[in-house]
Amino acid sequence: MSGARYDDRRNEAAAIPIFDVAHRLGIEGLRVAGRERVGPCPVCGGGARADRFSINQDLGVFNCRKCGAGGDGIAHAQFVLGCGFGPALDHLVGARDHAPDPEARARARRRA
Repeated sequence: MSGARYDDRRNEAAAIPIFDVAHRLGIEGLRVAGRERVGPCPVCGGGARADRFSINQDLGVFNCRKCGAGGDGIAHAQFVLGCGFGPALDHLVGARDHAPDPEARARARRRA
């Protein structure tokens, strides 16, 4: 995949509001607490204090105060799905285009 197409996919995923990311990941039932939604962590559960997981729409971030995970929407997908960056992008914006990149093919031929 060319750098431009990769950047486009990353930018498209980064533009998804974090509450929408949570919904796409199947995270439901978080309660409103001020400007955040809080509840049990979808990965660690949060233990006795089930409100340790929060999503802040204004900042576009999530945080679990029990297991220490946090970050933006793409990191949220990586955390919940237990996957790397590429598969998280695939989940959020669709599978990557596997069509051959003519520029990459030409570079490979020159190196060979």
